[in-house]
Amino acid sequence: CDGSRLRLLRPNLEAFDLKPRNIEQRFALDLLLDPEVAVVALDGPAGTGKTLLAIAAGLEQVWNNPAQRVYERLAIYRPVVAVGRQELGYLPGTREEKLDPWMGAIHDAVVAMSDGRRKGVADETITQITSEGRLTMDSVAYLRGRSLHSTWVLLDEAQNLEPSLAKTVLTRAAEGTKVVFTGDTSQIDAPFLSSHNNAMSVLTAALGGGRGGRLFGHIRLTQGERSPLATMAAALL
Repeated sequence: CDGSRLRLLRPNLEAFDLKPRNIEQRFALDLLLDPEVAVVALDGPAGTGKTLLAIAAGLEQVWNNPAQRVYERLAIYRPVVAVGRQELGYLPGTREEKLDPWMGAIHDAVVAMSDGRRKGVADETITQITSEGRLTMDSVAYLRGRSLHSTWVLLDEAQNLEPSLAKTVLTRAAEGTKVVFTGDTSQIDAPFLSSHNNAMSVLTAALGGGRGGRLFGHIRLTQGERSPLATMAAALL
């Protein structure tokens, strides 16, 4: 729905070999692939596919079709919530070592996007994309002060970010940049944040209800697709 108008979903939606498994994921992927929607918020419990969809859509538009490349790079940011702190400096090891578990999660996501893509091939793909500077992953601690040009920006675990960060990111987004927020507002890990005063909740309250116009889209994902066990745990624990 765009204001008072309805529009059809694009047929045969898929991104980086990933096809939506339910109608919620179809709506989400349509928003993620729409160049006119500059800000997307995907909210939902674990296992609903929000982060996987966002990464797939980002890689599709950054890497899969070089001749039709929409964005120059995919930049993924996450909060580091460890013992109540968000700074990588509090964790042992180098910056790369601290971020290595996150890169492992990206490898897993690429493998999951296609039954035919083995982990070894996924590793090579990620290595190539990263070496060309088209995929970066960092802590939100390194986001302030950056200018974002022609970039697909994914802010994962946005429920653990302060609301001010959402404004910081969006005001730094130049022409040709898309910003995607993913998170689960029922799972707050960061201290001093609640289900009402985190970046995801404040963003959707401020831009939802048509206030963000054609530039903003929000989907609440509820259908678990990871496994029956994951769906049960997300609902009951």
